[in-house]
Amino acid sequence: MNRTQFIAIGLVIVIGIAAVSYFAFTGMGPSGPTAGGTLTIAHDAPWVSFDPREGGPQALPFAPVCFDQAFEPFLKDGELQPRLLESWERLDDNVTYIFHIREGVKFHDGEEMTSEDWKFTFDEFRKQAPGGPAPPNPQYEWAAHISDTEVVDKYTVKIVTDGPYGAIPDIFRLPTGNLFILPKKACETLGDDFKWNPIGTGPYKFVEYVEGEYVKYERFDDYWLERPNLDYVIIQTIPNPDTMVIALENGEVDVIINPGPAQIPNLEANPNIQVWDDLVFSMIEYTAFNLRMWPTNDIRFRTAIHMAIDYTEALSAVNPYGWIEKKHGFLQNCFASGVAPWAYNSEIVDEFPEYDLDEAKRLIAELEAEAPIPPLKVWGAHMMSVWTEYLYGLLETELGLEVEFEIFVGPPTMTAMMGGQWNMMTMGWDGGYPQAFMAKMYGSQRGIMPPPGTAPPPPPPGAPPPGAPPPPPPPPPSGGENFAGYSNADVDRYLELAESQIDIEVMAHYYYLAERQAVRDLPYIWNFDSGRVVACRSDLVGDVEPWTTGHTIYLVSRDYNVYKK
Repeated sequence: MNRTQFIAIGLVIVIGIAAVSYFAFTGMGPSGPTAGGTLTIAHDAPWVSFDPREGGPQALPFAPVCFDQAFEPFLKDGELQPRLLESWERLDDNVTYIFHIREGVKFHDGEEMTSEDWKFTFDEFRKQAPGGPAPPNPQYEWAAHISDTEVVDKYTVKIVTDGPYGAIPDIFRLPTGNLFILPKKACETLGDDFKWNPIGTGPYKFVEYVEGEYVKYERFDDYWLERPNLDYVIIQTIPNPDTMVIALENGEVDVIINPGPAQIPNLEANPNIQVWDDLVFSMIEYTAFNLRMWPTNDIRFRTAIHMAIDYTEALSAVNPYGWIEKKHGFLQNCFASGVAPWAYNSEIVDEFPEYDLDEAKRLIAELEAEAPIPPLKVWGAHMMSVWTEYLYGLLETELGLEVEFEIFVGPPTMTAMMGGQWNMMTMGWDGGYPQAFMAKMYGSQRGIMPPPGTAPPPPPPGAPPPGAPPPPPPPPPSGGENFAGYSNADVDRYLELAESQIDIEVMAHYYYLAERQAVRDLPYIWNFDSGRVVACRSDLVGDVEPWTTGHTIYLVSRDYNVYKK
């Protein structure tokens, strides 16, 4: 099927570990849209909150059904496109921003959105930034740079940063910023109950949540953009992927995401189901080396693993959906996903070790001669199990290493993961803007942080053998995603310089220098961008253009309308 000629579904979905894709839909057919009906989407995880302030994959799934943001996710002619804004400006001091808010936008409780709501939203996120009064949330690290917020008039708000900070306002748009505008009055009235009774300005308003079963949204007739066609959107909880497929085949749900590879041929043969198996996501899969443990803290070991991977063979082995592409670092993902094409410099490709299995074996033998390599703990998130299994086979079959292989799911193993009790771990990353993600991946102060209340994990096992250099101490936890424990002073300096730039070309240069040095240190294997599969009932109609965001799972029926025949 041609990737640009899709029919169906007025939603946007992103799948990841956390991971990914965004679809814009129009509900126009030969005879116009059909009003009414219910769209039911299968979702595989329990809900923890509907409040965007809580951030992360538990709180944000499907948030744009109910909430709206300041900017459109994608640039147009290289420029930001306002959404809940009429316009914005950065003053000549490069620290003051003026936002002119769209008039007449209503929240679901009938209250008009004003600059008081915008100031409240900024201030709420500032509370959760590092150094704020609330427990830090890594989603809102950008808010630490906001030093002041001010209501200028009913439809104008001003923010001031603590210095030039080029990520603002770019970071306020999907897939990175999570700046969903909150209703000040409702949040203050409901308090903690807001997490289960969300109120936004999105196309559908919250109706009810039945724990373990579904969440239901109803069309918001006062939506400030085009009135949605559907009466209701229901997100139904179905943890088992086989049960999801049966529910789709029986017409109990309208949409599922990522059926198993073995199920796709049967779905494609079903005349009542449409399948897209080559959708482009901003999801990048990577493998972290634990730099706190031997031998993964030795550059020779990391070089050997890179050299042992024949990507022509590897991509064929791990490509059940028919569309993935090798990636050379994080910034190439920014380019491929379309959210920050300015950030990528193709010269980075030359920094990666080339495939050379003989040299890989020589390096492993050199390490073995110094000290026996203990069994390697190779872990993978359950959504990356195919690549993890490939890596397991490569290490054992080609390099003769003993491997303890594990696919992890859920908090118990997550705690061990945060303690660094592994050598190699494959994760997924919803790639987006370098302003948001580069420092989290490469910054030495952006180490992983256990959930609140989690006891400190025991020190990782596996002391270095005699003569091996000691592993560096893990970075202090600050809520980032530097799972490798990577630290390089030059990289930190380049990242700080990049974050302080306003000129986008200068910013891109410093991000390139940071990643070039990081690539030379090889803390990660940047594997590939992965495609995803969406299957839906054939009675859903509309024109679909797949695109990307960086959140874990999103459905967005916003400006555009899916409808049923």
